[in-house]
Amino acid sequence: MLIDSRRCAQMVQDARKLTEIVTAITGVVERELSGRQSVGVSDGRMVKAIADHRGRVTRIEIAPAALTRTRGPQLAQEVVQAVSRAQAQARADYERVLRTGH
Repeated sequence: MLIDSRRCAQMVQDARKLTEIVTAITGVVERELSGRQSVGVSDGRMVKAIADHRGRVTRIEIAPAALTRTRGPQLAQEVVQAVSRAQAQARADYERVLRTGH
């Protein structure tokens, strides 16, 4: 399929406009969520993970009792669970702001 130069130029212009719109929307969402933290806690309440508004884990807290009461694989499972929940919350917050604007 051949595309003439006018059609190609229009497609490039449309792509640039779309990029500007996406950049503007992303900026609004970033400003709205900046500084917010999402928290995830494991079922056993031994691990708490905190993620920033982008879903990046900034802190993991492990209860001292977890180091003596659980074995490695159990603790690893609780860490994964807490991190997954914190990241899921951050993702849900992002999607909510994208839909509603706040």
